[in-house]
Amino acid sequence: MFEVFKIGTPVTIGKSIDATILEINIKDKGLVLYQCSWWNGNTYEVKWFEEFMVTGEQNFKEQIGFKK
Repeated sequence: MFEVFKIGTPVTIGKSIDATILEINIKDKGLVLYQCSWWNGNTYEVKWFEEFMVTGEQNFKEQIGFKK
């Protein structure tokens, strides 16, 4: 089981970039990646970030996965 932010969750990347989660990708060995989007001036940015780089409110998280 993994606890991840829901798609559409407002998050902060690093210390100051306000973004929104677009996609979640779970890799081998439990690595969680989030694709996030945000406006940088007049440019719309979309990039993937590792879980430790993304922060947000815990009430936007949910468990996904399979129970044995």
